[in-house]
Amino acid sequence: MPIDMAGTIDGNFASTTVTLIQAPDGDYDDDGIWDDGTTTTTTFKACIQPVSPKEIVDLELGSQRITDMRNVYPVSSINFELSPFMRVQFDDGLGVREYRIVKSDIRPWNNYYKIIVEVTND
Repeated sequence: MPIDMAGTIDGNFASTTVTLIQAPDGDYDDDGIWDDGTTTTTTFKACIQPVSPKEIVDLELGSQRITDMRNVYPVSSINFELSPFMRVQFDDGLGVREYRIVKSDIRPWNNYYKIIVEVTND
């Protein structure tokens, strides 16, 4: 039986609104002029938690500088594909900041969603 935290997460943790920012690939139009495309945003509720030191080691980032990483646990089902080129934006207590997706573990058949993000603008 899958674990379903959808009804219990707001009682124990504070959920926040997260905005997923997707900038599509640009393309040339019929006249040969570059078109950047339109940025799309999707919002969802999520619980934000710090990343543990063990999780950082497990990411095997090598000598990459680690600044501020967070676990994002969406409260409800998300029905979109994630890519490392997408960004997420939320208020982390220090203001609204933008994060890049480092890793995601999406298992909709178990209602398990986990996204590891790292801050992009210090």
